[in-house]
Amino acid sequence: MEGEQERSVSTSNNGIVKKLANLQVYLPGQQRHIYEFAKFLAQRAYENMTPNDFKLMADLAIEDLIRGHDANTGNPIKGPLSYYPKTIWTSLYFFVPKISDAIFIDNNKIL
Repeated sequence: MEGEQERSVSTSNNGIVKKLANLQVYLPGQQRHIYEFAKFLAQRAYENMTPNDFKLMADLAIEDLIRGHDANTGNPIKGPLSYYPKTIWTSLYFFVPKISDAIFIDNNKIL
């Protein structure tokens, strides 16, 4: 229909790391721990990742938070997220699709 906006997956994926680091611009109105999680993910992300790559990376990052250490390095997780209770970390699973949409979906394309 004329005037409706189409949501399409970005093919260039430009700025994935930047979008994660500044998620409050792309997904306003969320709680602080969501933005802290996005900044945590920005440290692990890479520019040409796909939405499926992102989901896997985010799920593994949550598992690392729950365990308290980075599975790749064995180093303890440090930073603001390390002080939240585990219930906050497990709730992050529900936000991964929202974050993915915010960084991969281009809402500016018109039908």
